[in-house]
Amino acid sequence: MRSQFQTRPLTVKGDFIFDHAITFLAVAMATSGRNPKPVVLHSVRTGLLLLELGYPDEVVTAGFLHDILEDSSVTASKLRTEFGPEVLRIVRAVSDNAGISDRLARSRETLKRIVSAGKKAMVVAAADRLVNLPFFSQAASPTLETYLRIKTREFLTASRPLIGKEPVWKSLARKSRRFLEKT
Repeated sequence: MRSQFQTRPLTVKGDFIFDHAITFLAVAMATSGRNPKPVVLHSVRTGLLLLELGYPDEVVTAGFLHDILEDSSVTASKLRTEFGPEVLRIVRAVSDNAGISDRLARSRETLKRIVSAGKKAMVVAAADRLVNLPFFSQAASPTLETYLRIKTREFLTASRPLIGKEPVWKSLARKSRRFLEKT
């Protein structure tokens, strides 16, 4: 099932952009990455999911780069120079504000920015959550698992009016059902 976004066929230009995004991400994470999790693989999976579903180049590129601002020393200015203002806008919207120490408050603030940024940011956030979902039930503590349930429910509720018909949202809603039903 394809996205409701206007899509265009794959192009050599798009492939070069995606290749550049993956290389840029890998170098940034290797030289300044701050996250002990496998960010590069996760980010590549997110971008490839969006590509497979037929999203436009800037959405796919933002999918590859969605964690780069929060998990590396790459600046917004550098990201804009390399990939343009639209990719930066999407990546900024989905990036957590490290200045907010409370995990749930930080998640809620990010969700407000995602909603304000619109469909493209919501689609990237949905793909990010969908790729992460298999790991949620392996959370290190019951407290973390509870937080992930709240975060997932709140995202699904907030994003449904705008992207509820998108294949990435439908897949997230369907696949998260069992995780969300746990007590």
